[in-house]
Formats: sequence, structure tokens, C-alpha cells
Amino acid sequence: AFLEEAYHRFAAGDDSLAGAWREALETATEEGVGTRILQVTSVVTAPENAGALKRDLPEIFVKAARWAGRIAMEQNRFADAESMLHAASQAARTAGDERAEAEVLRALGRLCDLTAKYDEADRHLRAALEIFRRSGSTNDEGHVLIALAALPTNFIDKPDKARSLLRRAQNIHGRTGDRSC
Repeated sequence: AFLEEAYHRFAAGDDSLAGAWREALETATEEGVGTRILQVTSVVTAPENAGALKRDLPEIFVKAARWAGRIAMEQNRFADAESMLHAASQAARTAGDERAEAEVLRALGRLCDLTAKYDEADRHLRAALEIFRRSGSTNDEGHVLIALAALPTNFIDKPDKARSLLRRAQNIHGRTGDRSC
């Protein structure tokens, strides 16, 4: 009932449910990939809602589009993933949300790696790395360094470069105590 009401209200230009949408999106993303997140992201990213949301509630659109892109990527729907992630990246950039932009760029890097577009993957990951570095997000910086090292263009073609990237990541994770890598 909420999704249907919100869909029609957003399509009509009513953003009074913004708080409820933030909560629904947060709850759905905490649950992970499943029916609820698919429902929420499909309403938020629907063409008749997307324009108004990008303009009026960009943080909701960015998060939903990033999740929709991740889900499409996991389902091997790479063209859909690319479309959603580029829309999320543009919306994050327009909104000035560098953290969200870096997260989307990291996802685009992963997508390009999966689709053997290694130069693009490198470009997206380096852009994410720069934003994370500038913002002081050292754990994320370390994770991106690992992703860069794992790209075949580095890991296979330039093993010394890959080792250097991995050492930098190891140093960061050693300083921060992050053991997730």
C-alpha cells in the first residue's frame, strides 16, 4: 500500500513522503538484496519519478539507483547496471555528495572489471580513490587500492604495480585495524 501510494504521489510531484521514503530505503538496504529492496528501488528509479527525485530528493535517488545498479550487476544485467550507476553518479555529482559519488564510482569500477573494460574500471576506481583520499575515508581507500591491484591490467600485466598497490592497502589497513580484507 505504501509503495503504491508513494509511487502515485511522487509521480504527481508530492514529496511529502520523503521521510518515510528515507526510512523505507534504509530498512530495505539493511535487509540486503531481496524483494523489498527491488520494490523500493523500482519505484524510486521509475522514469516518471526519477526526474523529480533527482532534483528534489537526490540522496534518495542516488541510494536507490546505486542499489538498483548493484542488483542488476549481480543478476548479470550489465547494461541496466551501467545505466543505473551512471544515473546515480550524475545525481550524486549534481547534489555535491562526494561520498555517494565515490561509492558509485567504486561500483562502476567493479562493473567495468566484470565486463572486461579494464581501462574504464581503472579510471572509475582511481576517481573513487581520490575522493576517498580527500575525504579521509582510509578504509575505503584501502579497499579501492585492492580492487585496483586485482584488475588484470595490473595483476597480470604489471605485477610490480599490483604489489605496490597491495602494500599501500596493507599499510592503511594495518593503521586502521581493518581486518575485512
